[in-house]
Amino acid sequence: MECDKDPAKLEKVKDQYPLVDVTDDFEALIGRDDLDAVVVATGSEAHHPVSKAALLAGKHVLVEKPIALKSADARELVDLARERNRVLLVGHLLQYHSGVTRLKEYIDARTLGNVLYAYTTRVNLG
Repeated sequence: MECDKDPAKLEKVKDQYPLVDVTDDFEALIGRDDLDAVVVATGSEAHHPVSKAALLAGKHVLVEKPIALKSADARELVDLARERNRVLLVGHLLQYHSGVTRLKEYIDARTLGNVLYAYTTRVNLG
């Protein structure tokens, strides 16, 4: 199921994936009993209110990073997920990428010496 306020985006999804249901009504979406979880992929300012609404509706939530713009809002989501026994997961791009995990292994083993700072650039996902 795809939910978006932009009709053009919904139409594109419908064209590419004709069997996928689409809607512009988020409240109706989170009210569905046949959906266990939602992915929150909105602008950062909406991560907290959209995730909170989904958790309050009893859904598991995968939210893009950042989880919220304020630490108090992030804490509220974590507490709400715990209270309702829901999974709240923040999507961190490339967190489990082999290059990132290998770098962490090198740092933990001090193979690279005393690393104070690491900087990387993602240039292409394809």
